[in-house]
Amino acid sequence: MKTKSRHKNNLRIALTGGFCTGKTTVLLIFKSLGAHTFDCDAVAHRALWKNSPVYKALLRTFGRSIIKRGGRIDRKKLGALVFTNKQKLRMLEKIIHPYVVSRMHAFFEHTKGLCIAEVPLLFEARLERHFNRIIVVAASNKTIVARARSRFPHLSRKEIVSRITSQLPLERKKKKADFIIHNNELKKTITQTKHIWSSL
Repeated sequence: MKTKSRHKNNLRIALTGGFCTGKTTVLLIFKSLGAHTFDCDAVAHRALWKNSPVYKALLRTFGRSIIKRGGRIDRKKLGALVFTNKQKLRMLEKIIHPYVVSRMHAFFEHTKGLCIAEVPLLFEARLERHFNRIIVVAASNKTIVARARSRFPHLSRKEIVSRITSQLPLERKKKKADFIIHNNELKKTITQTKHIWSSL
């Protein structure tokens, strides 16, 4: 059950969706409108920096094969490893999720006003209870695949499909949403986002 709040300025909003549906684009629109924003993916990427606790835990779990020159974690190698193996993906999530969630809670505790957090695996990690409202960003399959190919040119179609299917189906996420943004055309996405912002 989602947290209840009577004061709109204390709302905690979760922004989620599927792989390459354009969640970050929508988050940036909300930020331009005045929302305080938190990007779980960005925090997760910073957690991979050399010699961090998460970095060390990943090395213990997956070995040095995920390391590239200079000692940094190779995200492409790590992704190829976990997105073809559900057990290894769960192992990765158990290492990274607690860190990201702790940083998110710290953000909420120290930020006044309307907060929107981009949480890609909101439902998969069962984090709904921490939020007052949920926004799901959706897109057509054609748009998702085109974005994935543009953003991740090193991924094959099979690898793209693997990343999409590793998450809860988008249709199930939409059924759990308070608001849905259909992000296929930027102009329409901006209009939808502004409408939701006004209602919040």
